[in-house]
Amino acid sequence: MLVKIPLSWLREYCEIPWSPEELADRLTMSLLEVDDVTTVGLDYDSIVVGDVKSVERHPNADRLSLCTVDIGDETLEIVCGAPNVAAGQRVPVALVGARVAGDVKIKKSKIRGVVSRGMICSEAELNLSDESDGIMVLDSDSPVGTSLIEVLGERETVLTVDVGTNRPDCLALTGVAREVVALTGARVRMPSDAVNETGTSVDELASVTVADHTDCLRFVGRVISGVRIGPSPSWMVRRLEAAGIRTINNVVDVTNYVMLEMGQPLHAYDLDTLAGHEIIVRRAEDGASFTTLDGVERTLKAEILMIADRERNIGVAGVMGGLNTEITDDTTNVFLEGACFDAVRVRRGSKFLGLSTDASQRFERGLDPELQGYAVDRAAQLIAELGDGENAVGRIDVRAPSQPTRTVPLRIDRVNQILGTEIGKDQVVSFLESLDFTVRENGDLSVSVPSFRRDITREADLIEEVARLYGYDKLEPVMSTPSPIDFQKVDEAHQQRLRQQHWLDDVLANLRNALTGCGVTEVMTHSFSNSDDLKCVDGDLAPVAVENPISGEYAVMRTSLTANVLNLVRWNGNRKARNIRVFELGRVFRPREGQPLPQESLQLCVALTGNRLDSHWSHVEEPLDFFDLKGVVEFTLERFPLDKVHSVPYDESHRIYDPDGAAALIFDDKQVGTYGIVSQAVLDYFDIQEPVWLYTLDCDYLLGLAAVERSYHALPKYPAVERDLALVVSEDLDHQSIADVLWESCGALLESIDLFDVYRGKQVPAGKKSLAYALRYRASDRTLTDDEVTSVQDIAISRLSDLHQAKLR
Repeated sequence: MLVKIPLSWLREYCEIPWSPEELADRLTMSLLEVDDVTTVGLDYDSIVVGDVKSVERHPNADRLSLCTVDIGDETLEIVCGAPNVAAGQRVPVALVGARVAGDVKIKKSKIRGVVSRGMICSEAELNLSDESDGIMVLDSDSPVGTSLIEVLGERETVLTVDVGTNRPDCLALTGVAREVVALTGARVRMPSDAVNETGTSVDELASVTVADHTDCLRFVGRVISGVRIGPSPSWMVRRLEAAGIRTINNVVDVTNYVMLEMGQPLHAYDLDTLAGHEIIVRRAEDGASFTTLDGVERTLKAEILMIADRERNIGVAGVMGGLNTEITDDTTNVFLEGACFDAVRVRRGSKFLGLSTDASQRFERGLDPELQGYAVDRAAQLIAELGDGENAVGRIDVRAPSQPTRTVPLRIDRVNQILGTEIGKDQVVSFLESLDFTVRENGDLSVSVPSFRRDITREADLIEEVARLYGYDKLEPVMSTPSPIDFQKVDEAHQQRLRQQHWLDDVLANLRNALTGCGVTEVMTHSFSNSDDLKCVDGDLAPVAVENPISGEYAVMRTSLTANVLNLVRWNGNRKARNIRVFELGRVFRPREGQPLPQESLQLCVALTGNRLDSHWSHVEEPLDFFDLKGVVEFTLERFPLDKVHSVPYDESHRIYDPDGAAALIFDDKQVGTYGIVSQAVLDYFDIQEPVWLYTLDCDYLLGLAAVERSYHALPKYPAVERDLALVVSEDLDHQSIADVLWESCGALLESIDLFDVYRGKQVPAGKKSLAYALRYRASDRTLTDDEVTSVQDIAISRLSDLHQAKLR
């Protein structure tokens, strides 16, 4: 999940001694990948605060306004096309000579006959956001005539961080701050959660019931009374917009602000709209309808977790609230919710409804069950401060029994064995304590894991934490010593599995080496696919459906690798990539009748496009052809060796290939693979603009026959005898059939067969072709005589005549 981290905001929680670029590098090297470092805002030279004195209709244009704007030392007439401009507003004004987004220079210009001496700016024109539908309206107390930089502050640098599913704590600024201080050795400055409580006890104002604590580990609520709904202050607006969040009002903005700050999604309800002032957490009624905050009416099913009051549903737990209890301008009493919903339950609800939100993405990754009280207190105090409200005394806190702190043992010698280092115990303890782990020494270490690090469950996880703080760039490559296997202590079945796995690893390594040696790059795609894509390449083979797909594009398990690889070719081709050569080696899943689980098998798929060689002045570009692909096929099979696999023309009815350029791989009368040029119909479906040569192989079947060990022979001592052989055969006869007869007839004396010419023309009868071979004969123990060679070749010619009516040319 990508999150935007404004650095000025992050600096509230930690010291940052590095430049933004160096910070990005250090975070990335410690496993918090920074995708981008961008700057929001302009230098704001010659952009000032203006006060709109009057707005009149442009005399020559219906959609333009003529504005009189006071900028402190003078009054300007400015033509403005924004629909929201109004007298009395404080607005950003770009003076003549200023530059706005896109490096556009503002000039004094005549617009429909009226001179305009500047521009009233939108947020997009100030490079603050993508909002361009109207001008930006500043706080009403912004000083007229002052530079905009005094109102908005310096330009904001924003890190875009790609947070993995195992680190939901880093979806919060405080979580990222913990990572920074672990690198600097400082401490995190956590935000204050002090609450000023007055008035009535919260228990007299609202109540909460949780039907099943496996669905909701904890539910915390507070009531804020007498709230005034209005816009948020400019400092909060700037931070939220820099983080990619659209502002709504002071109450909703606070819930988003604290979510970004602490990682806890919050939701605010209009307390006066809750029947009985009660919150109930329960499952939905199957088939019931519910309208979410986005105005969409949705049909529910029984496994979705809902928030309800005594009469109706009011929210989809962990996903989105309901339209019936939203915060409006008339709201005065707010019920604030912070909960720890079950990650799987939220994910199922989100996927069934097709509704993914910032909140649901955080819940789906798993929340810290100790965070809710802290976050609700923090947000309640902010709402009270920004909305002139009062916090009721106390908070509602309904929770399941607390789980004991997770403790993981750690051996120092194991750390150094895995990392190839000599890190001392004190250094290991220092690393772990900088990440808020509690370490106790008792010979080895006993490490208590903080509640927000739900990804730490075993010793290897702790070793990874040590490695990333020590620095991956400092780890020296060392030759690992594999642990010997004492087969006497392992039962026979397990021995067999171990040997088979080692053997299979070697075979797959050989296959990968063969393909990369051909200049083909390995890729990995999802195990899921799109049913329409699979139907295009696999016909009517019904794929296995995924119960909770991550999206409609990945709703079924792939029945072959072809569709995903062709999608990858299209994606790269659309980005001007040329001469694509890729392969994937992965599992495919096919349904088994009467079985709940699919049949898994290992498959290889190779795709080639473009020219034989990269563009260069020394040669003419030549496109790939069938024999380039055939060379890749033969080279991979020869590496094992699988010399009994041979090619035959492919079934013309197959939908993937052009029937004039395809072949099947046959072993013992079983089809084990295919290769050829992809048909135009399939290329059109995948929107691929150039020819694609495709090769697929059933690895499970073939690799069981493959030989990993290679045999080597001494260089020959005796000379070879070379003979040419030209045969006239039927047009329908393939080369493999002739080669099989030659190998069988000539026996061990035949060293190689090379087809070097195919001729059709006047000297060959109609319906016939001439195939010319270079044959090499050699004996390992003597020099062959011409008579010996002639004898075995005559036998081969005779058999070719009997079996295939071949004639010497």
